[in-house]
Amino acid sequence: MLISSESVRRLSDTLARRNEVSCKGLFLSARWFVVSETAPEGISLIVLPDKESAEYCTSDLYGLVDGDVVFFLPDSGKGVERSNYKSSLSVQRTSAIGKILSASQDASGRLFIVTYPEALLENVPLQSKVGDSVFRIRKGDEIDFVSISERLVGEGFEKVDFVSSPGQFSIRGSII
Repeated sequence: MLISSESVRRLSDTLARRNEVSCKGLFLSARWFVVSETAPEGISLIVLPDKESAEYCTSDLYGLVDGDVVFFLPDSGKGVERSNYKSSLSVQRTSAIGKILSASQDASGRLFIVTYPEALLENVPLQSKVGDSVFRIRKGDEIDFVSISERLVGEGFEKVDFVSSPGQFSIRGSII
């Protein structure tokens, strides 16, 4: 059975009246089609049983929803060795958390956050703590290399010969 626009309209009307509906017989992308067509304004948090399911859902929703409103919230990849994959997870996590924070201030429109239990169990630093660790350097500032290096190490950065992933820094001559 194909999902018609009439059945989606009826489902949306039912959701508007009852706030909860059970749909049976939907599988694969059909589930996310229904969610994309019936989700209310505001943040929709979709928690799936595992990372793979969440990645598939995110991919489906990207294709079904217009605009930059679908975000994947993965774990930070602390146990992952591959640096490119780990940095991709960090970027996606940071992007999703940033969007949640900004959406809570501007509740217009729809926002889909797709995740799984392990990702939700990881702590997120308080916004005030993140602000405290921002190190601002402006053109014309004179800063000692030792103090920058100590600050970066103190913030958890690793000094390496060649930077290959986020969280690393290198000093070559007068360039950090």
